[in-house]
Amino acid sequence: MSTNSKLHTEVSTSALIAATNFIFGTKPGGQGKTLAVHLAANAASTTGRSLKLVSVDSVDDGPSKSGSKLASILTGVQEISVSPKLAQVVAQGSTALAHWDTLGEVLARGGALIDVGGNVLQSIFAWARHSKCGSLLKPTILVVPVTRQAQSAADAVAIITEARQLGADLPIAKIVIAFNDVHGSTADAPGDAFDALRRLVANGAVVKCHIEKCLSEVWPNIESDTVDFARLAAMTPQEYSAHFGVSAFVGMRGANDFKAWRQRSMAALAEVLFPPKKGEGVPTGAKKTSSGGFGS
Repeated sequence: MSTNSKLHTEVSTSALIAATNFIFGTKPGGQGKTLAVHLAANAASTTGRSLKLVSVDSVDDGPSKSGSKLASILTGVQEISVSPKLAQVVAQGSTALAHWDTLGEVLARGGALIDVGGNVLQSIFAWARHSKCGSLLKPTILVVPVTRQAQSAADAVAIITEARQLGADLPIAKIVIAFNDVHGSTADAPGDAFDALRRLVANGAVVKCHIEKCLSEVWPNIESDTVDFARLAAMTPQEYSAHFGVSAFVGMRGANDFKAWRQRSMAALAEVLFPPKKGEGVPTGAKKTSSGGFGS
């Protein structure tokens, strides 16, 4: 077994608890990354963990001052802008490296839940390789959302492969594949890339969790809204009806289904991201993750 493999298969429970940074990243957008961050933020709050929310994404610094999607939903988000000129860290030299030092400061402090925009993770990895400052950084858990799409799985394999090669440059304590069923079940997804992910899970190089597709009747309304899931969880069915402009029956069913889905999703993420301290049990609603396959 290589040193890089040991980094992910022989990490103690205490080391995982100390892994206070959580980076969520994919190559393209549309994989459910911000959704997973949103759910993880809610889960952290319910387990009593205080995490700094950070968004590393395209931010408009012009008159409109349009921020990231995460900042439009949750409060207190630190935004680190991404410029197209920073896409190639090495090519831009010290200027680009200094830009990413802002994120380095976040990683050094620890306690951060970080939503990384599409196609940005590779620039962060390049910064880490060339900075050689891993000893200054707190350990990180890397979360890679994957949908049923073949390209999504292939991109996840590429990200995981690169992440495992970083070694001491970016101390990654654990890699999590967050299977997102928004485009269909990932449990039986075919293809070489999904087979590769299965092998990574089976040999312990990564762990997995599962986010079901939300089937609530008001989910389309929720997706187009910018409201914290925690607020929705506290609302009554009558408030759902008024807020989304739906009937009392749809409001009742929609509220019940959404709240149950949120609870299951938070529990699944909490199990792999926030391991219970000694004496604590598995979060309510969590399902034990197995080493092989993708089933829930």
